[in-house]
Amino acid sequence: MADDNLAYGIYSIPYISGIGLTVQQGIELHIDVTVGRAYYENLTRADLNHETDGILKLVFRTDNLKLIGVHILGENAAEIIHLGQSVMAHNGTIKYFIERVLNYPTYSEAYKIAAFNGLNRVHKTGVKYQKVLEKSN
Repeated sequence: MADDNLAYGIYSIPYISGIGLTVQQGIELHIDVTVGRAYYENLTRADLNHETDGILKLVFRTDNLKLIGVHILGENAAEIIHLGQSVMAHNGTIKYFIERVLNYPTYSEAYKIAAFNGLNRVHKTGVKYQKVLEKSN
């Protein structure tokens, strides 16, 4: 079975990688989307490598937290995109990143930070946090 979501990687400086929908595409499809962000300047691994310019962005459905897009700009972007691709291939939610232990210090830690950032955005917009979590189970 072919996967409709193919990750791409552009080996520029900085690296660029992505998969799935952007925020704009989600809006055009009338999907209520929320974005979670993690900035490389907050990653221990990026600090150790002196590569603190970058961002990982998770695009997910607000109503059930289903991951529908991942976009990364920064060091190792093309190498860590596949974690998001795997979650999307299994119709997973951003809860995956919160509930799992990710190696530390790695660039993959950005997924956990972005997932928490996204949940905070959902909570602040007035969506009932507990109901969202129940729906995503």
